Amino acid sequence: MGIHRKVLFGFIVVGFILFLSGLVSIFEVTRMRDKVSGVLSDNVDALLNTKRIETDVANYADLLLKNLQAETLDTSFFAKHEKFHEDYFEKLNNSHLSINYSSLLDSLYNAYDLYIAVVEEAPGIWGYSENIRTNWISNRFRPAYIQLHDLLEHTMEMSQRALEKNSQEIESGFYRSIMPGVIATCAGILLVILFNYFINLYIVTPVLRITKGVNAYLSNRIPYTVEAENEDEIQELNHAIKTLISEYKSLAKSKQQ
Repeated sequence: MGIHRKVLFGFIVVGFILFLSGLVSIFEVTRMRDKVSGVLSDNVDALLNTKRIETDVANYADLLLKNLQAETLDTSFFAKHEKFHEDYFEKLNNSHLSINYSSLLDSLYNAYDLYIAVVEEAPGIWGYSENIRTNWISNRFRPAYIQLHDLLEHTMEMSQRALEKNSQEIESGFYRSIMPGVIATCAGILLVILFNYFINLYIVTPVLRITKGVNAYLSNRIPYTVEAENEDEIQELNHAIKTLISEYKSLAKSKQQ
């Protein structure tokens, strides 16, 4: 194999390794980005939206207590938030968390439906005496509220734990995603070092030996005995130099005669 092909082959190998490492790194980073955007988004949405529903539920409970002695009750509170609550349950059901939350979600749906059914009784109850309202709040509203509130708290706890767990997995996954690139880069550096070593061994060193041999012959007439073991242009150059020196010797002898 000629010098040109050796050098070209070395650069192709190094370039291929670096190119392959880049592709692997891009693939891993893209895969990790898609996973992060989906999982973390679901975790954060579940946490924030559950907190909002918990706040709505608590605010309505405060509204009932504040209006316990009022003649009428504002029934528009939950109507304003009904669309958000429906969207919340739909997103939670379709999220990446639904598999782990399946049993909790069923309980949460049932508790929310029960709570809404109890809340819809409020306008009719407010047509009765304060004592009946108080009994309704204690016996009907309060149990439904506590059940829903506890499940919402549990949902937020699970969302928080899932967020922490996914963050840890993503952190470890990030290091895994860059490892192919790191390994390939190290391999590329090693190949460059080996490539440099072989360049010096098969090209630079023979050329220096030939140069030294030629200078020794020209300066001190030391016989040129350099041997080139490579079957390439270096060997051809060495053979040409030997031929030139041999012809020069023959020419010099003929002139002396």
